[in-house]
Amino acid sequence: EDGANESTLAGYRDDTNYNPVNSPLILETNDTASFFPNGWSDLNRWQPLAFSVAFTQNGQIASKIQRFVSPHWGSVKAFGLFSSDRNSDGLYFDPGAPPKLGGSGDLDYKNNAVEVLEYSALLDPSNSATINLSPSARGNNPLGTNDGTGHPVNPETGLPYPSNEVLHADFGRCAAEFWADGPESETPPGHWNVLANEVTDMIIANPSLALKIARKGPVLETLEWELKLYFALNSALHNTAVAIWGVKEHYDYVRPISAIRYLARISKLPLIPGLIEKITSSTAQTYHSHLAFYIGSIAVNCWPGEPDDPETDAGGREWILGQDWLPYQREFFVTPAFAGYVSGHSGFSRAAAEVMTLFTGSSFFPGGLFSHTIPAGYLKFEAGPTEDVTLQWATYYDAADEAGESRIYGGIHVSPDDGPGRIMGQKIGQAAYKHAKKYWSGDIVNQPLIVLNNDGIFWFQTVPGYQYKVESGTDLLSFPTTAANSILATGHEASVTLPLSEPNRFFRLKITPP
Repeated sequence: EDGANESTLAGYRDDTNYNPVNSPLILETNDTASFFPNGWSDLNRWQPLAFSVAFTQNGQIASKIQRFVSPHWGSVKAFGLFSSDRNSDGLYFDPGAPPKLGGSGDLDYKNNAVEVLEYSALLDPSNSATINLSPSARGNNPLGTNDGTGHPVNPETGLPYPSNEVLHADFGRCAAEFWADGPESETPPGHWNVLANEVTDMIIANPSLALKIARKGPVLETLEWELKLYFALNSALHNTAVAIWGVKEHYDYVRPISAIRYLARISKLPLIPGLIEKITSSTAQTYHSHLAFYIGSIAVNCWPGEPDDPETDAGGREWILGQDWLPYQREFFVTPAFAGYVSGHSGFSRAAAEVMTLFTGSSFFPGGLFSHTIPAGYLKFEAGPTEDVTLQWATYYDAADEAGESRIYGGIHVSPDDGPGRIMGQKIGQAAYKHAKKYWSGDIVNQPLIVLNNDGIFWFQTVPGYQYKVESGTDLLSFPTTAANSILATGHEASVTLPLSEPNRFFRLKITPP
């Protein structure tokens, strides 16, 4: 009844009749039929990939041709978000349209593709460039950006955060894999449940902290704390899936692999010396010699794809045809099987960060710092990192922002997928926490939202298990008439149609607990 269609017979059936407008991109051959003449019906829309072997995001063997995962999920019932919260397109927190090639935002579309290639070019471990991962240098971003300059001191200790310099290539690859949540992972919502587990343990282990919601009120037993935390957290994550999948299906936006390959084929990628160049008879005799058969084509200097032996080799950086570009992912996964805009990682992570902040009473991790060390040689996509890399975040927001940006290092999102996803996540997380809190305060049974529109539709919030009956009367003293059949709530909202043609009539909603 929630719209997920998860029953055995339905099998998560899509009832939106979604079909991709573009033909599949055949990865092994980069088949030109995927692009010309009819492969691309809309250059701004999602294109499925065709594999020889493919896996889903949680490691299951998939169809060799991608099918959009759950395009109907935007219609699933949410927690504390109601029909009245949707816009005319049926979307919650609509971020508006992304940049369009050949339309509004044409230059941004091309520059976003360039930015992904710039990130890809950073993944070469032979490059000695470094990055400081200390919270003193990274994080504290304005919402939806990566413009933060870090935190001057740890508020829990009053001391500056120590420097944490690592190879940029090691960080980019570690971030892409740590936050990947692709095959063999717990997926982004599960990742934040793991972090919530660790935060609870950190609070218990810290003698200056206690299991108090928002750092106020009584100290809770661990079980009560965890029940309330996971209730609020997973309500927010559920709502994020609903809201963001609605946006994904509605805008049906292209992924970087399709955009970059297409722009390279039609020579519309902006040229940048050393990164994006046209192969000429001159360059074909020097550093483009291995591409000499492709004079006039676009070459890009970035990560070339998964090496033959990922356990011992790293792809590094080299000149390849732009039309053959691959994101930093496993060759049997490449890119998730659904549209890019907006990023689920960005939305899930920011929504979770909002709940963690509100529930724990601080945006900072316990002790002001969370660290996770990735040992040298641990990576799965290829050999690396070259040395131990310790990811560090001062706040839940810093961790969430890194999760969003990691998808650009990984080559599966552009910046406009990331920033608006974070903004949606903020709104979703705050709304879900506000609603969840009513369940443990008891306010949920006392504050039903009631809306009566001009068509006589009487809409109200409900609590599962409670009985609802609309009664009417001619004054405000008595309500002797039942205006609509009583409802036993199984969800969180209900509506009835009332006879508004009768003059001087008042209505009330009678609520009976189970």
